[in-house]
Amino acid sequence: MPEVYNYYVANGMETVNQQIKMLLDAAQKPDLRDPNELTKKLFDDAKLLSSIDPNYAYSVRSISKYDKGDLVFFNRPGLVYSTSITNGEGYSVVIEAIAKYKAVAEFAPIKESGIVYADTPEKKQELLDFRQYGTPFTEMPIKNLEGNLRLPLFDEPQDEVLSRIRLLEQIDPHPLSLTLVSGDAHIVLKQRSRTYGQIGVEWTGEDEAHVIHARLRTEVDSLKTTLQITFHFNALSGSEVPSAFNAVNFLYTAAQSKDVELQTIDGEPAYFDPECLDAYLFDQEKIHPWYELLSLLKTIHDAASRDFRCPDFATLKSSQVRRWKEIEHLLNGEQVIRHWDTLKFTKDSNECISFPTGVYGISKLIVPIGDQDVFLGYSQWWLNAASITEPSDTTRECVLHSSVDICDLLVEHRIKALKREDRDKVSHIFIGPVLDLSAYQQYAVPVQ
Repeated sequence: MPEVYNYYVANGMETVNQQIKMLLDAAQKPDLRDPNELTKKLFDDAKLLSSIDPNYAYSVRSISKYDKGDLVFFNRPGLVYSTSITNGEGYSVVIEAIAKYKAVAEFAPIKESGIVYADTPEKKQELLDFRQYGTPFTEMPIKNLEGNLRLPLFDEPQDEVLSRIRLLEQIDPHPLSLTLVSGDAHIVLKQRSRTYGQIGVEWTGEDEAHVIHARLRTEVDSLKTTLQITFHFNALSGSEVPSAFNAVNFLYTAAQSKDVELQTIDGEPAYFDPECLDAYLFDQEKIHPWYELLSLLKTIHDAASRDFRCPDFATLKSSQVRRWKEIEHLLNGEQVIRHWDTLKFTKDSNECISFPTGVYGISKLIVPIGDQDVFLGYSQWWLNAASITEPSDTTRECVLHSSVDICDLLVEHRIKALKREDRDKVSHIFIGPVLDLSAYQQYAVPVQ
């Protein structure tokens, strides 16, 4: 590796510094009427730099002024530094330094100096957490930033230039998963971050549905450890049903047992201190409605012939939830008995119907989940109709009407296996004698 000798003993280091300045200077040229020439020069400079610098390889990307998207930094293994430069015409160049070996930041760190300041209480806390535990901040203002990969911003030191700085999310090659255990329930938390600071270390993780979040902090000197658990039900919309149910089921169990322990994947205890857990974690009144809702969805999901995700709960209607409850009873082999008011159907014959009359039908059992219709087999139903509204000139639909005089009940049950001879009955209704539905009266639910 002759570049190592040239860099540290000969004048290679100075060559690298000069080449970096040339690269940065080229990126700031205002005249980009020939972008191909600029791109070629940038690539040539980066290639030369990569060949003579034993510590870093360099990548460049040019971005058109017509690209209105925000500058995006793509983090990946080996990336140590990434900066963007925008010239007077609005064109941008991204320059990145890639480590050639793992210990490069220790042997040849890329140094920059400036004054990072927080202009809000939230930013101050982010800076404090960064210093103490190494947790990355989102974005901070920084004054007079300059270093060994930047040209001096101004010749006069009294001039003040404002920039913004943010830290790229670290890629941990060996992420640590932990498990929350409460009674017979458990939930696996996958690592989101693991950082180190002046005071201690921090580990954060969340479940697969992004509902339950945990933050574990340990101070290095005292080994004092704290665990913070929070949950956010707004993450349930759009989540996979099984993972969403697992998260809510764990919270439901924890709210009952009021006992939570953090363990490693192989069962070793990592943290247990019930006094430190927030009472909000055990709020049964908040958790129980979500548990009932996700239990319904899980039952439907297990019986469905295809996968589906949770709907947008913010737009969920109470009528949809009532139908989910009916579907749950049907899937459990029970009958659903309810009062009914009107029933629409398309009449395909001119035969006159005498009322009151009994009505029988076989329909596809379809449940709406958000904007999806989920097929669950077939259901059989029967009722008594008191009258009919014939179709008008603008619609072919007839409307059947109920009446309390002839027991305004609709009785429905699920057909586990539809016989071959009954397939032509699907989506048709059949008229017959008035049915005696009085025995079902005590089981009926009110019409909504």
